[in-house]
Amino acid sequence: MLDSLTIELQNKLKSVDDSIWTEFFLDHPDSAAMINLMQDSGTIPVEFKSLVIKSRNKPAVILPLFITKYSLLTTVIPEINGKIKDFAIYLHKHFPQWFQIKVLGIGFVEGEYGEIGLDKNLNIENPDYTSLWDEIVKTLKSLQKNLKLDVIAFKDFTAITKKQLPKSITNNYICANSLPFCVLDINFKTLDDYLKSISHEMKRYLNHSIKKSSPIAIMVTNSPKTNDLDTIYNLYSLQVETAELSFGKHNQSYFDFFNKGAKI
Repeated sequence: MLDSLTIELQNKLKSVDDSIWTEFFLDHPDSAAMINLMQDSGTIPVEFKSLVIKSRNKPAVILPLFITKYSLLTTVIPEINGKIKDFAIYLHKHFPQWFQIKVLGIGFVEGEYGEIGLDKNLNIENPDYTSLWDEIVKTLKSLQKNLKLDVIAFKDFTAITKKQLPKSITNNYICANSLPFCVLDINFKTLDDYLKSISHEMKRYLNHSIKKSSPIAIMVTNSPKTNDLDTIYNLYSLQVETAELSFGKHNQSYFDFFNKGAKI
């Protein structure tokens, strides 16, 4: 039963300890440690927040939140061609503020797996849960008004995680298709094992493509040089800036963390 409820707005993404976070987001691809890293290193130009709904002073629902700016042109540019496209790219580069909207996102700014955290004992079919969402939405709309945000978006909720939300809530939102998401089981330990599993025609095609490609040297190191890290970050930044859908990018400290030999 949901009673003695409180709704707390926190100015950080993860406002509960690792054990509670793991229990509430058991199936999420990112571990509690990865969420900590994302929160500590920061994401440009994202501001992280969260809503923690407590019943009898214990967390019952956790909403990860982010506030960011989104350029509408990043969605439009891939769909147009010719001089109009060139003009749109020019505007996007030199006058991005003209086409930016401010977004309050529910879910995670990175990745294609949006969800909220729920107490495993919570019955989402209970009418009390639907009533609770009326209060959650009021809180979200109040935050939207106070911060002068343009859009509230449940980002990248899958067919499964969407079921966490009452239909009375989701029916009031427009579904905007974004990037596809899937999980693949990789049952091969080596590239040769994989090649043995495919058809002769596909194997011949891959071998031909490998021979045609330029030689690539792959070096595994636990102590990359500073200029190597700069190159990696520049390539990453370029990828984010040219992506069809992007709400922000990591600071370089995110990559520096792994350079120090840390593991997640």
